[in-house]
Amino acid sequence: AALGTAYAGLGLSARSLQLLNASLRELPADSDDPSNRDQRIDLNTEIAAVHFNTGEYGAALDAIGIARGLRDPKDADPIR
Repeated sequence: AALGTAYAGLGLSARSLQLLNASLRELPADSDDPSNRDQRIDLNTEIAAVHFNTGEYGAALDAIGIARGLRDPKDADPIR
């Protein structure tokens, strides 16, 4: 994930998305571990940021929607 973020900072959006999505795929899909959930939220938020920076607003909103769906309502203020 760190490399994906670094590539995004350099403006290498396509490579950044590849690395961020690869990191997302590496996380256990069926895990209830809060750490995995938090990583999924962070990765989807970073993916959304890359999409926003490249003008891919629909994909960005999709990633934000995934992140919102993963958050634990008792741990966070509502996102409006």
